[in-house]
Formats: sequence, structure tokens, C-alpha cells
Amino acid sequence: MTNELLEKKLSNIFIKIAKKEITFWQATDLYSEAQKVCDNASKEKITDKARETMAKIFIIFVGKNEDYCGNLVKGEFKFANKDLDKLEANFKEILKIIDLIHDKCPQIIDADYVAKTKENIKESKKLITSGREFANLRDKINCLKEKKNFSWQGIEEVWDEVKKKASVSQSVGWLTETAQTQKWGFLGEIAELCWEIAEAVAKGGKQDIPSEIYPSTHEELNFFQEIADEVSKMVDWLEEKFVDKIKNKEIKEKNEQLKSFIQEQRKKLGSSQKPTNKPNLQDQQKIQNQQKEIDYLKQQLAELQKQITELKQNQKDTDAKPEITKKIETLESKKQEIQSELNKKQSQQKELKDKANSSQSNNSDNGFKWWYVAIPSAILLVIMGIVIAYLMGKNKKKH
Repeated sequence: MTNELLEKKLSNIFIKIAKKEITFWQATDLYSEAQKVCDNASKEKITDKARETMAKIFIIFVGKNEDYCGNLVKGEFKFANKDLDKLEANFKEILKIIDLIHDKCPQIIDADYVAKTKENIKESKKLITSGREFANLRDKINCLKEKKNFSWQGIEEVWDEVKKKASVSQSVGWLTETAQTQKWGFLGEIAELCWEIAEAVAKGGKQDIPSEIYPSTHEELNFFQEIADEVSKMVDWLEEKFVDKIKNKEIKEKNEQLKSFIQEQRKKLGSSQKPTNKPNLQDQQKIQNQQKEIDYLKQQLAELQKQITELKQNQKDTDAKPEITKKIETLESKKQEIQSELNKKQSQQKELKDKANSSQSNNSDNGFKWWYVAIPSAILLVIMGIVIAYLMGKNKKKH
């Protein structure tokens, strides 16, 4: 390969990767292509011009990774393990080569840029750790969406986990924002499933809905109602802030159709509301106190797991492996202790709930009280359009 051909190939790649519409995934492929071009060229053919062009490609590549992290925080993309693997691999590549490019082209990549990039990657690794949790939950819900695995109970359990993760206090504000936007994403996906069923029934297509998907119990309808109420409260909040009322109106219409479906289905089951057994005030207070203890223990477990994950990551990047290994072992031991205590508390709470429900079985009333999940009162204005996109099923196409 001649000097001129090498420079031309790198220049063409630079023109492509510099385009605004190039995505994180496309930029990753283009950067890999540029690397191969340089690897296939002999060292003596890599001119100063070629090095400078490669440095510029590198800068844009770094920028696309930073932009992608920002979009994850805003909720414009869903967390997926394969994408997080790619992001993690990109970070390793950047850290491996950035000092070398700085040495070769200090006029393009100066010391301040190197320091800033390393610090940004250090912070962004926290996003990957947090994102893995949501990605794993997304894998669960995607598996449950398959007809052979479908279960409303399973989807409800995933939703409960999402709510818990979104409610955990984070070390930095942008991680809290990330958790909230991901929560809205899950809510939108689940709402779409519920809306599709309600719409099919309204159009007379009930027979086309598989029996395992059609809600046929009070418990499943309770979950439908929770989702409908969550969406209603969120849309009401959005209407106060969001100038475009049209999409909000479409969502509200779908949600009202869902609520009507729930009411009609309850009537078919023999009651418009599900009877509930209410424990006495003393037992109720004990259950609430136990729940606070359980939530606290779960939060401790989450924090410990986060520390362990970060230490394991640092173990790969540093030479202080024995010291880090010892810290990991100590944290793992502490984690086991807390898990044992958590299991004990959960068992005690279950026994108390069973006892309370049993003692009240002959005195149940017909009033069902919905337990709502409060929507946070302060969410950045920038995510409102994103929430709308999620709920209308118009997420950005990745590739």
C-alpha cells in the first residue's frame, strides 16, 4: 500500500465517521476499519498526515462513545448487554491507545484531553455497572414476551424489580436520572402489551389473543390497573410541562380504553373489585417495619455488589491484584451475612402476612385499595419527549 493510498483510505473513513448522523455502533465499525488499514500498512508508510488523520478519527470515536453514554442517561436507548459489552471494549481500546496517540500527535491530542477522557471513562464505568442490572431485567422481560414463556406474574415481578432499582439512592445525580428514564422505558413496553390486548378486544378480536396472554384472574387485572394508573399519573404530569398535547392525547385514549377493558373483565369475573383481607393495625405496623428493614438490607446488598463489580473491573486494569482480591473476599463475606439476614427477615414477614390474612379470612370487605407507585416530582425536562417516545413505541432504531 502506497503512502497516498493509505492517506486516502483514512481520509475517506474520517469523512464518514465525522458525519453527524453516524451512530455509536457505526462509529465503532469505522474505527475498527481505520485500525485495520493502519495495521496492514508498514510503519515506514505511515506518514505524519496519516497519523494526524487517525488521531482525528480517534477523537470522533471517543466523542461518539461519550454521546452514547449521554443518550443512555437520557433514556434514548435501552440498556442491552451486547451493547454494554461493546462500550466496555471501546473503553479498553481508548485507554490502551490514547497515550500513544498523544505521544505521536500532541498537536491533535494534548495532555488535557487525555486526562479528561480518562476521567470521563472512569465515571462512565459506573453507568455500565448500573446498566447491566437493567439489561439483565430486559433480558428477562424479553424472554417472558415469548409465547412459550409468557407470564403476567413474571412480568409483574420484573416490573417490581425495576421500581426497586429506580428507587435506590445513587452516588451521583445522573445515575438517578438514568434509573428513572429506564423505569419509564419498561413502563412503556408493558403498557403497550396491555393496550394491544384492550384494543384487540374492543375490535372484537378476543379470539385472536392466546389464552395464556389474556388476563383472566383478579391478580392479573390488578397488575393491569397498576400499569394504567402509572401511565395516567405520568401523562397528567407531562401535560403540565409538555407543549405538544397531541401525543399525550393519543396515549390517554389508549389508556382509557385499557381501563374500560379492566372494568368489563372484572364484571365477567363476578366482581368489579377484588376483595382483600386487611390485617389489623398492629400486624400492619409490624409488616411495614419489617419491609423497611428488608428494603434497607436490599440496598446494602446492591451497594456491596456495586463495589464488588467495580473492584473486579479495577482488578483487570491494575497490577494490585492480591490487594483487590482480598477486598473482594471481604465484601463477598459481608454480602453473604447480609443475604442470610435478609432471608430471615423475609421469612418472618411472610409468616406474619400469612397469619394476618388467615385471621382476617372471615372478615374481608369488598373494598380494594390500589397501591400506587408515586411518580417523582422532579424529572429533567429533557426526558419528557423520550418518555413519550417510549410509550408510543417509537424508540430510535439502533442500526
